Amino acid sequence: MTYMSMRAEINVLLGKELFHLKPLMPSQRVGRTMFISKEINAVVHPEWAPTSKGIRFARMRGTLDAFTEGRRITVADDPYNKHPKATMARTDPVRDQVFDLRCLDPAPGIRVFGRFAEMDTFVAVTWEYRENINGRDFDAAVVRCINGWHKLFPTTPLFSGRNLNEYVSNFYPV
Repeated sequence: MTYMSMRAEINVLLGKELFHLKPLMPSQRVGRTMFISKEINAVVHPEWAPTSKGIRFARMRGTLDAFTEGRRITVADDPYNKHPKATMARTDPVRDQVFDLRCLDPAPGIRVFGRFAEMDTFVAVTWEYRENINGRDFDAAVVRCINGWHKLFPTTPLFSGRNLNEYVSNFYPV
């Protein structure tokens, strides 16, 4: 069986199942790359309603832009021992290579789940309100991300780094 590269697979899906998320402010530099699913694309573009839900989506977009702009972010390697304000964290089990971007403000926040396609290239697949994912529900949210990933990339080998430095640049481990 011949495999396409991850980048080639992404290019096939662009504009249909995946969208390239560039910083909302065009003057900002692009420091990392993020591709988002249709599910996430549906909620991260202005104009947001002036409601608590709209504010949460706008702040979620700010967290995603912090990533794409290459700003220094905090990343937790251990799913069970992380700073409560970490911007990004691995999920359990680590071997599944799922990370969540943690949109913390306003509390209780939103979690965006995805995987890295390569160094500094994150594919955001699913999202959920944080208050909806506790305990087993968190495990189910990770599984939903994995299932979404497999629908997008059914045969492409999974990217796996030996440590956080092989996933993301300009970060502080917490």
